[in-house]
Amino acid sequence: SMELNENNIPYILIQRDRQLFYSYLNGNSFVKEKNILNPLVPKASSSYVSQVDSFDHSARGSKSVYLDNNMYDIDGTHSFIYRYNFNNGIISNQTKINLSGDVWLSSTPYTKPVVIGNKIYSIDEDTHSKIIETDIANKTLKTYPLPFALDKNIDYKSIKYIDSFDIDFKPKTDTLIVTNKKTYPLVARILANLTNQQLIVKDDFLIPENVKYSKNSFLLDYYYQINVILLEDKIPEIFLITPEYEQINIFKFDKDTALMFLEPIFNAHKLSYTVIEHEGGFVQIVTEYLEDIVKKEILNVLPFVVFGDLFEHIIKNLPPKKITFAESCTGGLIASTLTKISGSSACFDGSVVTYANRIKNEWLGVDKLTLEKYGAVSEQTVKEMLLGSIEISKADFAIAISGIAGPTGGTPTKPVGTVFIGVANQKTLKVEEFHFKGERNYIQYQAMMNAIRMFITFSGLYSKIN
Repeated sequence: SMELNENNIPYILIQRDRQLFYSYLNGNSFVKEKNILNPLVPKASSSYVSQVDSFDHSARGSKSVYLDNNMYDIDGTHSFIYRYNFNNGIISNQTKINLSGDVWLSSTPYTKPVVIGNKIYSIDEDTHSKIIETDIANKTLKTYPLPFALDKNIDYKSIKYIDSFDIDFKPKTDTLIVTNKKTYPLVARILANLTNQQLIVKDDFLIPENVKYSKNSFLLDYYYQINVILLEDKIPEIFLITPEYEQINIFKFDKDTALMFLEPIFNAHKLSYTVIEHEGGFVQIVTEYLEDIVKKEILNVLPFVVFGDLFEHIIKNLPPKKITFAESCTGGLIASTLTKISGSSACFDGSVVTYANRIKNEWLGVDKLTLEKYGAVSEQTVKEMLLGSIEISKADFAIAISGIAGPTGGTPTKPVGTVFIGVANQKTLKVEEFHFKGERNYIQYQAMMNAIRMFITFSGLYSKIN
């Protein structure tokens, strides 16, 4: 036998329980060896870790994976895969499986692959622009092109298969978790529990409420950023590695009308895009970074548009004018969201949270007769909240909200989700009634975003490109 030397011998290293099994190439022969005990490795009944430099003397292969009592390794030409059988810790019966499908002759190796179901997934190490799916049962290899390269954005050497996920999970760096239909809701539930969030329904799946979301992908902050994606026929947006993108928020137009105006522009500039009917009552389109000349084309056909984050837009474009808030059921959510952004003091001096009727009366001057006759959740009360907040703050604009966020407090005439939202300046005001669906925090979020929509349309604070 030959002593295992990681520096100069191509080898396979398999860890099982506290034993290390390894094999290496001796000329053209595949030699089997075994080291029966490794005291440094903790006992684990089914923990397999593989590290592969090469299986074939004529071509470097990719890293290997363990699946159904076999070790698989894809050849460097991407046209076949090696299968090695295990028998009591000994590797035997090397089998060469020819692949069909999206194969090509290349010296490009793959990154360390992962197993999802009965398929093997990896990223090509040459351009980092494809995910490769190897289907052992059907002997096929298929590629899914990524819309961007990964080489500068992801540590592809750290990809691993997670077979357990517990309450102590804490990422040590920005983390991408790839799931299937079975594990996507499980991971979402665990992360919601870890970050103390409620779950909301998006595209027939439950996801944490306070995340950045697009179809089959969400991003949350927990020590580091965690991006969870559901891998189906198409690869969803990967927020961790997505290039700079643009949000187009469209007011006063429905989705179909907005697209009728914008699709010719998108097609002319070869822009990909995603359309979202936002909970705030406006249309949001997410697309690639836009040059000013393209933004001008958009504003020429749709003048009621805000580019980018709405709160950042307000902070940048409202000064020297000021805004204030009188919040009841949202509990200060609007003020909190605005002041998370640097520079908010330029347009915001302060606001009030008037939860109880007594506070509405004493702080904002809402008449006791109004509260007794119409109730706290009413158009009349919100009108007086608007007038009172402008009076005490001396702001140019005000937003007032009063409603029933639930889960209790609803009545037959004012069920849970009933919310009155008002906007005002020092001359006029406007109040609308809404009936939102969902759990408490989601109702609060919908109320906030509809309030911001109402303010932008009321004030005419749309984007302008000089």
